[in-house]
Amino acid sequence: MMKRVVCIGLLIFGAAVAGPIEPSWESMAANYQVPEWFQDGKIGVWMHWGIPSSVDENRPNDGSHYGRRMYGNGDFDGKPNRQTEMNRILRQWHEQRYGPVEEFGYEDLVPLFKAENWDPDALVRFVKD
Repeated sequence: MMKRVVCIGLLIFGAAVAGPIEPSWESMAANYQVPEWFQDGKIGVWMHWGIPSSVDENRPNDGSHYGRRMYGNGDFDGKPNRQTEMNRILRQWHEQRYGPVEEFGYEDLVPLFKAENWDPDALVRFVKD
């Protein structure tokens, strides 16, 4: 069944074929040609730039979940795990720098995000190089 799905998927997404493709790996290997548009494809780049960018770049690596981690314990099943430890570390770091989250929370970081270093041309150069 999976082989049929793969073969059908390739046909739907514009695959060039040298001959009819039967639902088998052998037939696909013998008759499938990679489309030219795919050969010349480019890689996309996605960047997230937001409020956590205004915070010290030496903060613990929070995976861009600063706001969620500083408030949540992530301990949904009652068992400590890597996520709960990261939440604890980030909250401790935040409170040492800014004070308790009840007094200086995520919303208080918003005015610090000024985008004064925004340089889209530099980002394009970085990606192209």
